[in-house]
This record gives sequence, C-alpha cells and structure tokens, in this order.
Amino acid sequence: MKTLITVFFLFYILPAFSQNTQFYKISVNERTSVTGEYKELELLRSDTQNLLIVKNRTKERLPLNVQDSVRVAAIMENYDKEKNDELRSLIEKTIVYKIDSIRIDKGNQLLGIADDFFKNREKLRKQEAENKDKRIILDGTMYQITVADAKGEPYVFYAHSPSN
Repeated sequence: MKTLITVFFLFYILPAFSQNTQFYKISVNERTSVTGEYKELELLRSDTQNLLIVKNRTKERLPLNVQDSVRVAAIMENYDKEKNDELRSLIEKTIVYKIDSIRIDKGNQLLGIADDFFKNREKLRKQEAENKDKRIILDGTMYQITVADAKGEPYVFYAHSPSN
C-alpha cells in the first residue's frame, strides 16, 4: 500500500507542482499617423514554444465582397456610433499584411523582459492610471500594448509618442 501511494504521488501529484504551465500573449501595435504605417508584434509564450509574429501592413487592400459592401453602405447611410466596431471590423477585412514568424530560444533576453512585463502587469496598470500623460501631441506614433494570459482579461496599455 505504501508503494502504491508513493507511485501515485510521483506520477500524479508531483508533476502538478513542478510544471510551470505559464502561457501568455503580448501584442504591441504601432500606428504612425504621418506615414500611415501600421506594425504589429505578437509574442506567444509557453513552456514548450516561444514565437514572435511580425506583421507589417501593406499599402494594398482587398476588395470587400458584395454582402460586406452592402453592409458598409447601410452603416454609412444611417450613421450610428454603436455600429463603429462593426464598421471597423468590416474595413479590417480588406487590410493586407506581410507576416513573418521567429522562434525564440528559451535563453533569449527578450523572454526575460517579457516575463517581467507579464508578472508586473497589474502594477504597471496602476502606475499608468496614476501618472496620466498630460502632454498635448498633435501628431505622432501611437502604441497599444495588450497583455493576456490563457484565462484572464487582457490588460491594455496606450502610449502616444512615448519619451524615455
């Protein structure tokens, strides 16, 4: 009986304590208003694989299908602020990206920085709320940083023309 309990402990309980099943995603969107450039970096982090996805928006756009074109025309004709998200998603369908992905080794310094950012996301959100940017910026680059774990709500941070 003692052997059975030991085997049970080794195979079922011990791995639950020894595994670090951390999975999260950090997404950084950069929009430059002067040139109209849009770039997105997305880091997918897990115990087994670390992947960085780089997306660059191209100047070309795909045409909308007939059904989406009719819907866009209807929304524009009877403009309603509640339909902004739907309109934005329809227009997003037309955007073309050049996409590349990079597999990152576990010892890479970027992962340490990303892990620290992920662990301190609540503290960073409080700091962002306390230290609102009071600058007036007419033009510049806008960053949106989204941090999300496998089951929690996403934390979104904004920075407009960030300085050191």
